[in-house]
Amino acid sequence: MGSAEGRSAEGRRCPSALARWAHLPPAAWGLLASVGQIGGCGTGVSGVQARAWPQVIVAEIEPGAQILDARGADAWGRGHIPGAAVIDIDLLDAALAEDGETPDPARLAAALGAAGIRRDAPVTLYGSGAEGWGDDGAAYWILRYLGHDAVTVLDGGFLAWISGGGTPTRARDAPAPQAFSVALQPDLLARTEDVAALAGPLLDVRSPAEFSAGHIPGALSWPWDQALRPEGTLRDPEALERDLADLGLDGSAPVTVYCERGIRAGHGFLVLEALGWSGSRSYIGSMTRWLDSGGPVER
Repeated sequence: MGSAEGRSAEGRRCPSALARWAHLPPAAWGLLASVGQIGGCGTGVSGVQARAWPQVIVAEIEPGAQILDARGADAWGRGHIPGAAVIDIDLLDAALAEDGETPDPARLAAALGAAGIRRDAPVTLYGSGAEGWGDDGAAYWILRYLGHDAVTVLDGGFLAWISGGGTPTRARDAPAPQAFSVALQPDLLARTEDVAALAGPLLDVRSPAEFSAGHIPGALSWPWDQALRPEGTLRDPEALERDLADLGLDGSAPVTVYCERGIRAGHGFLVLEALGWSGSRSYIGSMTRWLDSGGPVER
């Protein structure tokens, strides 16, 4: 799914390596080079500042929490937070039923359990931040959909952790497999029939170019990375709520989020939950399933 999620550089900045990493201490350059972060296109992280996020977004690993790396096995192998389990968000696509929009909870739970994650202990997860496509949000949605209610997300992801002084490891230190029990939360999932009958707001978190090329009628455009600062941490809650207010949203009505294949939609869902907006849903089938089902398109 990651490769199908619109890998265009549309709307992304690609400053020089010097500009991106000049704020870091010299020792961090070696760390970043060792984990493959210097030399590519993307934005750096200037560090995490604690802000008044309710419950979900955190500035450091929660004490005693299971650590989950949502960047995938390849990135994990190049360097990760010590003791982190790892999943690849492509599993969300791999777990879809024949209808193309309903994730199989048993397959998702099996993947999390095999990675060493269980539901009866808190999880702090991290992703690629501005270097990725909302992988941390997609992992957050999966855990919430399966009924995990003690999940936090590291603000700014892996790069923020490094810039804050963390030392990554390449050790094969993933936790032992666990049994992940499911307490399914189906109300967090929107299907095509739900979207077609939707009375409440529908948020398209794809790029402006994707939105202009065709979107679900009535959808509001709010690109997923507009929620991020240039360095990859989330903007302040007040700033995000001002953005959403400009679209006519105030959290009083549940919001359904979609993208192209469901990954960025998970990040939009994460932001709404972090703001304390209840009732949000992710349309995992997203634009791909909408088009496959013959849904109308607005331009």
